[in-house]
Formats: sequence, C-alpha cells, structure tokens
Amino acid sequence: MTEQLFGRLQVCHGVSRHSAAMNMAIDEALLETAVYPTIRFYRWRSPALSFGYFGKFSDVAVYTAERDLVRRWTGGGIVFHGDDLTYSVVIPANDPAFDESSIAIYEKIHRALCEGLAASGQDPELASVAALDERRKSRKGDLQIAQRRKPRFVIAGTTVSRIRFVLT
Repeated sequence: MTEQLFGRLQVCHGVSRHSAAMNMAIDEALLETAVYPTIRFYRWRSPALSFGYFGKFSDVAVYTAERDLVRRWTGGGIVFHGDDLTYSVVIPANDPAFDESSIAIYEKIHRALCEGLAASGQDPELASVAALDERRKSRKGDLQIAQRRKPRFVIAGTTVSRIRFVLT
C-alpha cells in the first residue's frame, strides 16, 4: 500500500465536461482558494490542446482549426486532450506534504491512483522514469509536467488516458 501523503484530501469529481478555458479557470480558482490539499478529476467537452505557461503560441497555432487551445497556469509542454481523464492537485503551503519533493509527490499520487484502479478491477500501468524519458524523446511534448509557479503551492497534475499512468 502507498504511504499516505495527505492527512486530509478534498476530492472534486467533475460531473460535466467543460471547455478548455473553463477547465483551466476552475484549476486556477482551486489554486487561489484551496484550504486543504485538493485533487480534481475532469474531462474535456471537445478536443483541446493545452500548453504550458512559458509555451509559445506559435508552437500550437497550427492546431487552432481542430482543437480548442488553452494556456495552462503551470509549466510543461503541449498536451493533447480528448476523451482522457485529467486531474490536478493543489497543495497549500501550510500542509506538511508541501515540504516533499515534486518527484515524491508525483510518485505517491500515481501509485495511489494505480492502487485504487487495481482495486476496482482495472489493470493500470505505472511507467518508470526511464520509460518516461524515452517517451519524451520519441513523442516530444505530449505529457504535462507541472511545476511550481507560486511559492505558496506545489502543483502536480498529469493527463490520464486509457488507465495508463505515467510517472512524471
């Protein structure tokens, strides 16, 4: 069993699919208002492409006709969204988990999600860091890597597709 990361965790299940802009707005609102560590699961209303805070619009402009484009408030590369389940995690700075490294947080969250899916009869796969590095080299920019943007929060999020988890 995965070591417990949070003493308390608020879970938000997105029942409705939202536009790319609305999904990012909800995530940003959670960033600004979360009192406890919060994990939000959500889906996309239509095909979308999100790109990191420091990304260039010129790198994604070619997709304007086929996808909704949105800039994430986190860092990272280009992420294509469609039928995937996406989650975001916000950790307030006063939570003990805030002192953990980003890698440790990612690993514990992904392992816990895999355990939950396995317990419900799914067969999740948790890729190794080496596999992730290889995937990045072969398919540049299709994974989101969230980074610290503001000193008061650690943000960890990734896209989950077809019950496949990637350790970021």
